Amino acid sequence: MRSLSAVFAFAVLVVSLGLFSPGAGHAADAPKPEALSLPEALARAVAGNVDLRRQNVGLRAAEAGTLAALGKFDVVLGADATFTRSVNPPLRALDQSAGSTKSFVFDVSLARALESGGSLSIDAQGRGFTSTSTFTCGLPAGTTGQCEVYTPNVTLQFTQPLLRGFGREFAEASLRKQRINQDLAMLNRQAHAANDVRDTVIAYWELAYQMRDLEIRRSAEALAREQLVISEAQIKVGRMGQLEAASVRRAIAQAQQDEAASEQQLMGRALDLQRLFGAAVPRGFVGLGAAEVPSSAAHDVNVDAETAHALEASPALKALRKGLALTEIDVQVALSSLRPQLDFGASVGRQGRNLDVGTSLEQLGHSEDTNWSAGLTFSLPVQNRAARGAAGVARAAGESAALDA
Repeated sequence: MRSLSAVFAFAVLVVSLGLFSPGAGHAADAPKPEALSLPEALARAVAGNVDLRRQNVGLRAAEAGTLAALGKFDVVLGADATFTRSVNPPLRALDQSAGSTKSFVFDVSLARALESGGSLSIDAQGRGFTSTSTFTCGLPAGTTGQCEVYTPNVTLQFTQPLLRGFGREFAEASLRKQRINQDLAMLNRQAHAANDVRDTVIAYWELAYQMRDLEIRRSAEALAREQLVISEAQIKVGRMGQLEAASVRRAIAQAQQDEAASEQQLMGRALDLQRLFGAAVPRGFVGLGAAEVPSSAAHDVNVDAETAHALEASPALKALRKGLALTEIDVQVALSSLRPQLDFGASVGRQGRNLDVGTSLEQLGHSEDTNWSAGLTFSLPVQNRAARGAAGVARAAGESAALDA
């Protein structure tokens, strides 16, 4: 009897404090969470997810790197101009080399690196000078005077490695690597996009499940309150004792506790979605709601077909294959560096020289005024340890990439 009286007194105290008042903690005019469909949630995640935006930046950087690598084969236009005055004092009377010279030099060139590893350039030089030197002007000894001499020339130059650095594999190595890096950036973006979409879908359905859980908790509380009303009515007519009513009040307290925990978890699911959206939590945030109801319909899964599709479409596996291609390029470049340097260089040009500018330009078309040269350059470190070490590092990196794949 003492224990029964204590339980009854506790129940009366709890009821008097209003802990089980209907609708406690739920204001009727409280703002409702924004309801989202799954496509709307995915659209927000694609537009604002920080991880995806970071991958977009990485993709643009890779594209810029490819453009920079293409710049190696740009046509380069160069030009310069120089005006010079020099004086050569006489050593003795009638010194033919004595006098002053004013010269103007103007150079224009076009150059381009070749995909074969060599280079091609054409240079045009215009040079004119005014001199009082008897020797420079070609005047007879003992005479004085001033002359203007023009010496234009055009030269075509070509260089080509024959061993080390020969071929497109070497010349375009950086460009090929940048293109692979661009592909890797795209694959990484696809992988992160797949993961972010997966996380958004999971978070959305977790939100939907938690909303249903909260509804169930509130229904349980409502049923317990109805049971309490029935129990109190039966107590009044003497068909039930206070002990049964206390157990019902305890069930109501447990339902309220479960409901509060479910509300807290629901807010956590909404915050998870907000983070995936890449959006800050606004002041007065009341959560988010799922407008769609998960389906319980089952579907058959072909394990072999799904596995084959996953292996074929996996961005991570494609990225591993690109990594193998990167290391293969490094190996090719390292093997090329093991060869001796043997470069071929040649140039051909024509030069005019006359007191008249028009005549000096006409001389550029005379075949007898052609100058040319050709030669080879050879170099080989006797021990060649730097190249052999680089080749060993490249091979080891290739084996490591293969093992990763």
